[in-house]
This record gives sequence, C-alpha cells and structure tokens, in this order.
Amino acid sequence: MPSDESAIKQEISKVQADNNSQAKILAGLSKSVVSVKGKAFLQSLMDTQSIYAGHERSYLGLVAAGDKTAAKDLLLNSLAPSQKTRPASWRNW
Repeated sequence: MPSDESAIKQEISKVQADNNSQAKILAGLSKSVVSVKGKAFLQSLMDTQSIYAGHERSYLGLVAAGDKTAAKDLLLNSLAPSQKTRPASWRNW
C-alpha cells in the first residue's frame, strides 16, 4: 500500500474510474443479451460483482482514511475471499 497520500488518492481514483467503466459495460451488456441462459449468466455476474464492489468500497474508504490495520483485515478476510468466489459462480456457464 503506498504511503504517500497523493499516490493513494490517485490509485483510488483509478479504481473508481475502472468501476465506472465496468458499470457502463455491464449496462450495455444487459441491453444486448437476449437469451435466457445469457441473461441468467449476466445476472449471476452482476450479483457477485455487487458483493465484491461493496467490500471494495469499504476497503478504499479505510485506505483513504489511513486505517491500514482495518484495511488489511478487510482485504484478507472479506475482499480477497469474495474475489475468489466470482469465477466459481460462473463455472457452470
């Protein structure tokens, strides 16, 4: 984790920009996917992404506040495990 406050803010901004881009992509996909199986897969993707995104927002808030101990705890106990479940939920598709 960078220690320079300016570098931390820049990294958080990059993550937020990526999240905004991802939201636009998912919105576009939800308009273009027409099959029942495709819609179910996309919903699964959006559901698991929503869980991960909640943990990520909490993590970034802790990092921005300078609470490295709590951020590390959240990263190891919530964020990383939720990230690992994302691909598993899509294996059946």
